[in-house]
Amino acid sequence: MAAGEIKTEDLARLVGITVQALGQFEARKIIKKSRRGFYSHPQALQQLLGHYREQAAGRAGSSLTEARTALAQSQRDAQELKNAATRRELVPAAEVEAEWSDILSTIRARMLALASDIAQLLPHLSKHDILAIDSAIRDALHEAADALGADGGEAESK
Repeated sequence: MAAGEIKTEDLARLVGITVQALGQFEARKIIKKSRRGFYSHPQALQQLLGHYREQAAGRAGSSLTEARTALAQSQRDAQELKNAATRRELVPAAEVEAEWSDILSTIRARMLALASDIAQLLPHLSKHDILAIDSAIRDALHEAADALGADGGEAESK
């Protein structure tokens, strides 16, 4: 054994871990062998202790620490969404869709009644004029439905 070196088994015993655990630290480039079966002493011990300090401080980047951090963030995000929903800052999409469906149905019904309303307000217009107005209104509703990607026939049947 050269000066400034420690056997693998002795370092493992000194730190209180297995030889296999030392091998894992070496594979993760936390420590480095000076030669087969030996580590530099005290450098390897300082590197291991530094790693343990980082791990204890939560900065080691271990997969367990990262997983716990991700879980905590996910739980925090879920709680924020629940709180926002409780405060009615978020509304379920189904509620929004139902409300807009009602609004658009009301507008559609009102638009389809326009030709009849115009016929009553302007009795001098011919049936042909009223049919032309009705046709223009229906065409506009169909164009709006097509622009929104809705089925034009479905808008007519509601």
